Amino acid sequence: LYAHDPQRIQYDGADAHFLGLQTLHGENRPVATQDAQVRRIGSVVSACILVDRSRLPAGEPFDESFFIYFEDHDFAVRVRVLGWEVLAVPGAHCFHGPGTEGLSIRALGRYSSMRVLCLIRNRWQFILKVYSLRTLVLLLPVLVLYEMAQVVVVLRKGWTREWRRAAWWILTHRREILAKRSLVQGSRKVCDRDLLNGGAIPFREEVATNRIERGGRRLLGEMTGLYWRCVSPIL
Repeated sequence: LYAHDPQRIQYDGADAHFLGLQTLHGENRPVATQDAQVRRIGSVVSACILVDRSRLPAGEPFDESFFIYFEDHDFAVRVRVLGWEVLAVPGAHCFHGPGTEGLSIRALGRYSSMRVLCLIRNRWQFILKVYSLRTLVLLLPVLVLYEMAQVVVVLRKGWTREWRRAAWWILTHRREILAKRSLVQGSRKVCDRDLLNGGAIPFREEVATNRIERGGRRLLGEMTGLYWRCVSPIL
């Protein structure tokens, strides 16, 4: 819940969108509309989670190379790869303050350079680590389409420096990423068909600020959604 508005939900769990993104549940809904039922979800936000470490493999839960953004998504989906379930417990409330200074969109009203860098880089790293080879091959066309759209946004917003830094990091850490990928795939007990979801692309409103950008977002969502409906049954 928002600390400044405790009758409104910031999020109530999440899912793993097939484009490598995190789809929040119950975003900005009144608490009065919340379903009190405990339910299975596809991902978590690290602002409010409870973990039984005895059930996890040895080592730290989070991959520290993510630094910030997607570290919780990566963790949750890796847990599900192992066959464990992730639950949302609506009766457990956490009050979220104003966000991280210098990074929070709520505070800045815009995307910071570090936020842009980490969101691009960490999404790539998450996909390369967690998605099976079959999933990567089947989703390649739609992933390429999304990257093309992302490049357009990067150029329009002046984020080319952040994009280059993200690409360079992935390139220079490729061996490390491949080693982590080997561990994830070697422990896999659940296929990606049971891990990933479709639905609308989870965009922040701050990304699409005019009619052209909002129209492009709708078109991209329709194209990627159609592709997912066609390919998801054979993942």
